[in-house]
Amino acid sequence: MDSVFLIPIITLIVMMAVSMPISVSMIFACLSYFIASHGDIGIICHKIMYNTYNSYVIIAVPLFIFMANVMNAGQVTDILFEFSKACIGKRRGALAHVNALLSLIFAGMSGSAVADASGIGTIEIAAMKKDGYDDEFSCAITAATATVGPVFPPSINLVVFAMISGASVGSLLLAGIVPALMMTGSLMLYVAYISKKRNYPAGEKYAPKAFLRMTMKAFPALLTTIILLVSLYTGICTATEGGAIASLYCIAISMFLYRTMDLKKLWAAIKQSAIQSASIILLICAAQCFSYIIALSGLNQLVADFLLSVTSNKYVFLAIVNLVLLFLGMIMDTSPILYIVLPLMLTAIKAYDINMVHFGIIFTVNTMVGMCTPPYGILCFVSANIGKANLKNVFKEVLPMTAALIVVLILLTYMPQLSLFLPNTML
Repeated sequence: MDSVFLIPIITLIVMMAVSMPISVSMIFACLSYFIASHGDIGIICHKIMYNTYNSYVIIAVPLFIFMANVMNAGQVTDILFEFSKACIGKRRGALAHVNALLSLIFAGMSGSAVADASGIGTIEIAAMKKDGYDDEFSCAITAATATVGPVFPPSINLVVFAMISGASVGSLLLAGIVPALMMTGSLMLYVAYISKKRNYPAGEKYAPKAFLRMTMKAFPALLTTIILLVSLYTGICTATEGGAIASLYCIAISMFLYRTMDLKKLWAAIKQSAIQSASIILLICAAQCFSYIIALSGLNQLVADFLLSVTSNKYVFLAIVNLVLLFLGMIMDTSPILYIVLPLMLTAIKAYDINMVHFGIIFTVNTMVGMCTPPYGILCFVSANIGKANLKNVFKEVLPMTAALIVVLILLTYMPQLSLFLPNTML
């Protein structure tokens, strides 16, 4: 390995230690490498950032963000919340079940765990507290169910993974469907158990006519994800083109069908999307540059050689990866793991002949579990702040839910067809 690489590593650690944004930290780390190695700094702009900004795939990121912001501006959340309540019906712990189901439905509108927890989480926690649920449990289930968003399409995390790894965006998005359903199912099983044990309140039984009315009202919003998935399945368009079509559809139903969004709200959604997109795309560019110097220095090969010397069995390797990522998720945010750790693993993944789409699901689910795992657990911080709950008790409540998600992660790790079945069949 090139010993000069110690300089950008030190630069990265120092800048992150003083709370500099991860994108800025990575860019300065790259600059320090080229300066120390007397390389051409212009290569950062020309070969890395220029190629990234001209990538067709990356356009999917702002489109997915814009689609979510339009749906939020159009106040579609309330409609989906009532529809979820009608689906759950008169079941014990109904609102906790609604929390899990709504996160799965809303995942198709946001693709972001924090957006889920801070957006619909506000409605869910308030409703659960009003219905007599414990504050800490309400916040914990909101944090746990928010992990589904970045796994179910459209997922910004999976698009970014595709950008860094070179995997197919369409395959990754389709591969996320079954894992997301499994995550939701595992959490609903736990909700059923704990609701019976604690005697949480049952829901309201809806008459067939009322249920049909709510379904018809929510159906146009639910079609958003279906449009995106069908376009990918049939090969009519790419993920980027599907994002554009779905965004136009969201504008149409919000402005002309539900009539909950005007031009002022649309403009606000555009501005918010531009700000959020700029932040994420800068991160992607910085990650592409950092991946380049990792390959240039030989660090990725060093990591691959070390792992191959430890074990030649890819299943043992996947177990090591899971343990490392779960540990990192307990102490770090998702961004550094995705943008710094992933490039280090790519050479090893290819050496072990692991399907990149399969690994993308393992990696994404792993980082999501980390987002609700103590002591970092950013989703627990967000939900506890919304619900004004004791963070320590929220962490206690979320641990069994995290355990349920880890069981799903293990199944996904050692049963590749659970995630690969749909992309292999449909594409």
